[in-house]
Amino acid sequence: MFKDNAFKRQLIQNKIADGGSTTAYRCGDLIDLCTGPHILNTGKIKAMKVTKNSGAYWMGNAKNDKL
Repeated sequence: MFKDNAFKRQLIQNKIADGGSTTAYRCGDLIDLCTGPHILNTGKIKAMKVTKNSGAYWMGNAKNDKL
């Protein structure tokens, strides 16, 4: 599923413990990884508000790609 996404492949290879698991979820066109915790239905979230955002470097290292 993520063969063309180097970021996702690296997360799967380096952050998911041997024998561990992760899930993939879809929201419109976005498909992403999540190790939880999960809610059964996003309908339980009545509202949310984004109050801040910022840039980041892959794995927190300024030598890596910007996200």
